[in-house]
Amino acid sequence: MKQLIVAVIGILMVMLLAIPVIAENMIVDAEKETLSQDADTVTPIAGGRTAEPVPSDTMSGVAEGSSGESGGCGMDTRSPVLDGGAFTSYDTVFFHGTAAEANGGPNADIVYERDYSDGHYVRLKASSSGYYPAAWIDCPFGSYHSKQGGIQPKVRYLGLHYRSDISGAGFPRVDAIEVWNGCSPITTISRTLYTTGSVCTVEVIDLGGWYSFDRGLNMCVHIRSESPYERIFQIGGYGARYEW
Repeated sequence: MKQLIVAVIGILMVMLLAIPVIAENMIVDAEKETLSQDADTVTPIAGGRTAEPVPSDTMSGVAEGSSGESGGCGMDTRSPVLDGGAFTSYDTVFFHGTAAEANGGPNADIVYERDYSDGHYVRLKASSSGYYPAAWIDCPFGSYHSKQGGIQPKVRYLGLHYRSDISGAGFPRVDAIEVWNGCSPITTISRTLYTTGSVCTVEVIDLGGWYSFDRGLNMCVHIRSESPYERIFQIGGYGARYEW
């Protein structure tokens, strides 16, 4: 009788020891089955959120079907250069007027200088008894040191999008323009520019020849007022045509 009881107890102990092993094998099998499922299955990530599967066509950095470098707008149709075709290629760039600023330190002729969404504003004092307030305004550009293949574009034409005082008095007005390549002066143009309307206008500035600007281009606009009232000069933008 005692032998039977001992035998039963031994069988029970063997069964108890076998249960954890069976359970562990079941867990491993379940994990293997999960890992072998389709890769498109949503998988859980930290914090209880879920991560959507990443489409295979985005792994290269550009999703299939996107425009990429091929684009979808077609090629730009370029008009002839302003002189009638001295160069076969060109880039025309414009900077917003808010990039301009008065030259030098504080200028007693300037009442205020401010940027607004439509450009850079400089308000000059009223003139009196031979006193004519004036200021230089810097209009800086990025420029080409060179392009691929050793090409160095040159510039002959600049553009100034501007407006004299909205009153229509024709002041302040431009009376000179200096052009710089880095710290080197290139040319000075004596020219009178002004508007009498309420909208900005674009004026093309001809430098008289093609110049290389490999250290940054600066168009310095000199404005002057002969009005007996304070007047505002606005620069809406300025541009340059790089040709090669």
